[in-house]
Amino acid sequence: MLPDMRNLNCLQELNIDYVEGLNFTSFPPNLTSLAIRRIKNCKPLWELLHRLTSLTELSISGEDPSVVSFPPDSYREMEMEMLLPKSLTDLTIRGFPNMKKLSSKGFQSLTSLRFLHLGDCPKLASIPEEGLPISLWQLHIAGCPLLEDKCQPGSKGRYLPKISDIPCIFISG
Repeated sequence: MLPDMRNLNCLQELNIDYVEGLNFTSFPPNLTSLAIRRIKNCKPLWELLHRLTSLTELSISGEDPSVVSFPPDSYREMEMEMLLPKSLTDLTIRGFPNMKKLSSKGFQSLTSLRFLHLGDCPKLASIPEEGLPISLWQLHIAGCPLLEDKCQPGSKGRYLPKISDIPCIFISG
């Protein structure tokens, strides 16, 4: 379990390499950058993220097999809009083996999001029907073969119209 970090008011950047049994109880209130690697259970994290109103950079790489959508669809519609801080400008999501989609409600509230990096999610095949936030300046997709196919020009590129307004698009594979 992480210690209670609410009193670390000056801490702005936090990097966590997940260890077995790690549980989130709180984060410093002025945190602007949070990176969590190899997370095995995202549920405690979802309960705390929306409280980080200064957070601009979030990087999550995980091994949580229960994550099939990001943010999770299991929350009520109103709560889903508040799962991710609206202050996010840079979001990286990597390594979730069973993640299939990006949730509409969670992404439409990210009106400041400029950079979105998606990687190593082999089952990721869907972006929000409404598209990604119009504030998005750069989209990077690597190691997500199903989504890569849908974003490529040609017959398989059905998401191309939804991402065509993004100035910088990098698709590997």
